[in-house]
Amino acid sequence: MKIVVVGSSHVRRLGTFIYNRPALHNFNLMNCEVKCLGIGGGKVSNSDHVQTILSFIEKNRPEHVIVHIGGNDLDILGASEDTTEELGLRLILLSQTLTTRFEIKSVTICQLLPRESTRVIASNVYNDLVIKTNRFLKAQIKDQPHCRYWKITGVKNSDRNNYVDGVHFNYDVGMPKYFRNIRGNRFIRNAIQRTKRSNRKRKSTQRLGEVIENLGSSDLGLGVSIDNSVPSSSNPNINSGQLSADNPPVQSNPIDPNTYNDDQILRILTVATPIITQTVVTILKSTGVIQGRNVNSPDPTLIPTHQGVNSICPPRQDTTTCNTTEMTTPSQSHSTNIY
Repeated sequence: MKIVVVGSSHVRRLGTFIYNRPALHNFNLMNCEVKCLGIGGGKVSNSDHVQTILSFIEKNRPEHVIVHIGGNDLDILGASEDTTEELGLRLILLSQTLTTRFEIKSVTICQLLPRESTRVIASNVYNDLVIKTNRFLKAQIKDQPHCRYWKITGVKNSDRNNYVDGVHFNYDVGMPKYFRNIRGNRFIRNAIQRTKRSNRKRKSTQRLGEVIENLGSSDLGLGVSIDNSVPSSSNPNINSGQLSADNPPVQSNPIDPNTYNDDQILRILTVATPIITQTVVTILKSTGVIQGRNVNSPDPTLIPTHQGVNSICPPRQDTTTCNTTEMTTPSQSHSTNIY
């Protein structure tokens, strides 16, 4: 999974913070690749800055994009409430461009942060515009299917311990909080969970395939000498050496190794059934199809593995004769080779 974080100087400093701490590379997430692009003094109203962001997205082709830019668009002369709406619409247009042009699965627009010091307008005026912009974004993004508004928490502007200059986070206190906010994005968490579920499902499917491929291996009894001297159940007085030529025992074809007799097939089914059943139940539980059942307990509708086929037949009554010849007769009318 690829994630790209783009924005102004906050994101640039975030990239430096992560780069200098190897334990935080790729957000310390498995199967994730995270890249940051921060433009000092970046503005959404600057076409060159927007083009730089789009080019970076096109080059890396991420699945998820986090955008944190726009504060510098408010610190200008003549900024008003109209400026906040224009900025909000530009950010939404940017998110729509990312999802349509580059097929981004999700775009997160982070809230604008207040400042203790500003360059052009008074900080109290700036912070009031920030509040209005965030309200506009939150209300408008609610109707966007692939876009989410994300609030940065735990970094109050009044707490000077978080900042190095009244605008940017310091690397000791503020930046770790900012990092946790960006990493804790809900879209990212959901994507990670989906990736984990997909990996578990893929591994379970591979395991099932391996079990099925091994059905013909020696582990299931193939290649093991099988005693075919089974007396006929229709006449218990006749032993295995007295079976008539009219009713020969079903035997495997020595020329074709893929043909097995009845005892071999029974042994295959006896061993393979619980393995396949447990694997299928594991897949169903991991995907949420079934819940609350013990994977290791066999399905009560299945035949226990220690029972033979005859154990589920009704008990023989003294007054009724079970004609096993009728059960074996079809073997005379067609080939016993099973492919």
